Amino acid sequence: MTDLVHHVRNDLTAPQLERIVHVYSSMMHDPALGFNLHTLFAKMMFGLTDAILAKETSQGAARLIETMFETCLEKLEGLCIVYSEASVTLERSKSVGTLGATADAGFIEKARPIGGAVSLTEKPEDVLQGM
Repeated sequence: MTDLVHHVRNDLTAPQLERIVHVYSSMMHDPALGFNLHTLFAKMMFGLTDAILAKETSQGAARLIETMFETCLEKLEGLCIVYSEASVTLERSKSVGTLGATADAGFIEKARPIGGAVSLTEKPEDVLQGM
């Protein structure tokens, strides 16, 4: 879908561009999707800026571009919160001695507030058995 939007971006109308920005903005905050997709969504949104500036009024374009920047800023703030919580938990675990010197990917995913990677936090046989 992203490739399609990229190739037809100059043919899209202003309301279509606005809708695409809002859809990608909301998907950037979906913790079930990986960071690689969040990066793709941000690139896609900012790839639309030329089309937005050409099709929208100056006020509408400013509003949409501000929405894109706010989305990225909120995502960065969320990442900082998750990082600080994971760091505190890691330090606490180190002081108690329940965790080795380094954290693994499973520990980091478990520290995420929502939507940790199931493949790293649960055993497949437990999921299949409904445990």
